[in-house]
Amino acid sequence: MSSKIEMYVPTVDGDGQALPLEIAYRWRDHVAHTLTELFGGCTCVQASGYYRNTKGNVVMEDVNVVYSYTEKEQADLSHRRVIELAKRLCAGLRQECVLVVYDGKCEYDDDEFEDDWDSEADWKI
Repeated sequence: MSSKIEMYVPTVDGDGQALPLEIAYRWRDHVAHTLTELFGGCTCVQASGYYRNTKGNVVMEDVNVVYSYTEKEQADLSHRRVIELAKRLCAGLRQECVLVVYDGKCEYDDDEFEDDWDSEADWKI
């Protein structure tokens, strides 16, 4: 298999506040199920990451890195669905960005989210 697709699933919201575990697990599982549907399987690894948010604060968060290996042709065919999933994850968890990596290259890291989001209903898949 010649391509690796990774998505970093956050466990905090855009303000660095921990998500309820049920919400974090639901999104992780949704990403895992989607990558499995697209590529036949995936692996999920827990990791810690640090980033500077748009307010200038350093935020530490635990993330779930969900990744799959597949053939380049299948990765190319599924590219749009993976990016759409990342955009939905970004908006749903009020993130500044969600990292998607295709073969070692950053593919999506969008800093657009709605500041008026404050409803737990938006976390629902």
